[in-house]
Amino acid sequence: MFQSRKSYVYAGSLWCFLFAVMSFYWASGGMVGTKSLGGSIYQ
Repeated sequence: MFQSRKSYVYAGSLWCFLFAVMSFYWASGGMVGTKSLGGSIYQ
């Protein structure tokens, strides 16, 4: 039972890290994936 909780913690940490990387990419000027965030508003 403890092993399954540990895997949830690892999965949650990986999920947070993934979104942090995407945020830093967009903050540095990256434009990949911005159309899914409402990019049509700016056009």
